[in-house]
Amino acid sequence: MPAAEPVRLGRKRALPSCPNPLFLKWLTELRDEAKEKGLKIQYTYQKAIGSLNKYPLPLQNAKEAKILQNFGDGICKILDQKLQRYLKDNGPDAPIHSLPEGAPRPGRQDNNSLAPSRKKNAAGDQGKDKGGGGKRRRRRRRRRRRRRKEEEKGLRTPEEVWRLCCAAHTLQAVPDPR
Repeated sequence: MPAAEPVRLGRKRALPSCPNPLFLKWLTELRDEAKEKGLKIQYTYQKAIGSLNKYPLPLQNAKEAKILQNFGDGICKILDQKLQRYLKDNGPDAPIHSLPEGAPRPGRQDNNSLAPSRKKNAAGDQGKDKGGGGKRRRRRRRRRRRRRKEEEKGLRTPEEVWRLCCAAHTLQAVPDPR
């Protein structure tokens, strides 16, 4: 029997390194500072880091990052200030698409994760047999609350609006239920 060729698992090619390591490094620093202070903006920074990790093209300035998700005016302004300071310190021809020598790589997964680890409970399962996530139930509750508020304010319910719109399209006169 001939020897079978070894099966090659995993990626067929190496992923390219992040094309914007300076921005990634600065966002990671901002996230870590916010985490130490207990600020909730740490989660926004984490989302911005995720967006930047997925973006394959190099950015020339932070304003270009505005097209990415979770990059607002505030984050772009902070990154632009850091970029101006970096260019002032290292000269206008300083490379912005590579890290200075000796700097750690910011794109490591263990460095960029804020999500708590999922631990198994004593029974060994992860609570999967407790039923669904309750999405339908939450949606129903939300609808009921919305309807109650509309009734209190005297607004029309979505069903009334729909019925009136359908009547308008068929050109039938529908009496107002009120």
